[in-house]
Amino acid sequence: SATTGVETNFYSSVGTHIFTISPLLGTISIEIAGAGGGGCGGDSNSPSGVAGGTTYVYIKNASGATQNTYSAAGGAGGSGQTGSTTGGTGASFGTQGNLGAYSGGAGSTHQLEPALRPSGASGGYASGGGGNGAGNTNQGGGGNGGGAGSYYSTTYTIVDVTDYLDIVTGAGGAGGDPYSNTPGDNGTGGAGGGGVVRTLGIV
Repeated sequence: SATTGVETNFYSSVGTHIFTISPLLGTISIEIAGAGGGGCGGDSNSPSGVAGGTTYVYIKNASGATQNTYSAAGGAGGSGQTGSTTGGTGASFGTQGNLGAYSGGAGSTHQLEPALRPSGASGGYASGGGGNGAGNTNQGGGGNGGGAGSYYSTTYTIVDVTDYLDIVTGAGGAGGDPYSNTPGDNGTGGAGGGGVVRTLGIV
């Protein structure tokens, strides 16, 4: 809940959050980022990473009925291979508006010992994860990184102070599993970063 109502609030944990509107406010600045997509597994037959979830901000009245909906779509999952034994880095969300700078997760590099094959790193908020490096080049190379979530901003003019913001932050997409994880093959792509919302009340 707002106190004076003019605080800057960030919502980055995946799930639902409620912002109660202060009677002091006239408008609310809203910035939204969708979640990042997961990286592809580092094998020529690996499935693509999962797309990132959409992040929503619903304006609801005291009865819970939706009055307005704002959203930012998640990034695409990574697909295909880099052509080398290093996984691709997830796309960077960069800095958009007052959000960022969020970077994509780095792809991991091939390790000779199967037990040392790491997955690609997860992305920061709203950015994709990198794919894992392949066990050897004839198995397709590292997986490509996932895409960054999209960005949306608006200024909401308050109609009724009994309204509230129902914020649902999207989950980052899972990385693609390897087609095969026998010795000489590789591991999974990195997960995408979750969505984020920034609100700022304006008197």
